[in-house]
Amino acid sequence: MKEIVSHGIVARRGSFLWPKSMETPPLRDRSAMEPVEKRIDYVPPEEIALAVMVAVNSSCGLPEADAPAEAARLLGFGRTGHDIKSAIGIVADELVDDGALECSGGYLIARRAQPT
Repeated sequence: MKEIVSHGIVARRGSFLWPKSMETPPLRDRSAMEPVEKRIDYVPPEEIALAVMVAVNSSCGLPEADAPAEAARLLGFGRTGHDIKSAIGIVADELVDDGALECSGGYLIARRAQPT
């Protein structure tokens, strides 16, 4: 893997490898995957962020407490246990900190358009 990264074929972002030209990941539905393959830690933070942004934008604002379940549904997770809620909550908090989302009155509101 080091060789394909060093040759610029793929880029490493955290523990994930990306095609060099990919800026935004596709939003993938994992509902048909086997449970052993369907783990939130196999989902890159950028894809989780996209799911949160899509959920917020499609609702024109979303109760902050509902964001993990809505984003998880878009990612194909039928249940939102502690690990999923935590991972999505961390990413949602980062989106607020980065200015992509605003939290107002317990609702998440998009401050800028979602990536395409």
